[in-house]
Amino acid sequence: MGQNPLFEFFRREPSIAIVLVVMSVVGLMVIIERIIAFGKFGSTSSSLMTETLDLVKAGRDNEALRAVNDQPGPVAAIARVILSNAKRPVHEVERLVQEAAEEYFLALEKYLPVLDTITTLSPLWGLFGTIIGMIQVFVQYASANDDKTKQAILPSVGTALYATAGGILIAMVSFIAYNYFASRRLRIIAESEQAATKLINALEARGTFAR
Repeated sequence: MGQNPLFEFFRREPSIAIVLVVMSVVGLMVIIERIIAFGKFGSTSSSLMTETLDLVKAGRDNEALRAVNDQPGPVAAIARVILSNAKRPVHEVERLVQEAAEEYFLALEKYLPVLDTITTLSPLWGLFGTIIGMIQVFVQYASANDDKTKQAILPSVGTALYATAGGILIAMVSFIAYNYFASRRLRIIAESEQAATKLINALEARGTFAR
């Protein structure tokens, strides 16, 4: 019974295989970490913002501030900044909002470049491993003295292709994860900016901000 081609690939190209395994493990760790981070920093509860706006329009600013206190996510943080500084000029409030929001937006972007790098690098590394494997196969084939030896070498061609297949698989998973997190981050930014604009407009309509 022949040896498993995947095990044979690890035996023949350990350096190529180890790097692919490392990239897959790092990519998986980043994906898990980002899922946790987006749950912590990416909350944009629409019901919270609706409740806050209703309280502000009713002139119940203190209740609105209590509603957003200790709530997670950039929308709640932005609302806290705006309501806590409602007596200051609007341009100062907008600057403070930008500072508060950037902290969350940067946290959401963290480690995404790692996924982007793995997406680009893993198929190239896999292809490199396949090329190295094919070169070794051709060298062995050329130096073989009989047909039986040559026939024994030919299955190694398939083994060499495991590097490319592994690299492409890692790239596909990383690419899907990167696009998901990047698009979700953009959506969170848009919703946060929209929430800030609505709350500032509501307070400005009442003449709350200093002139």
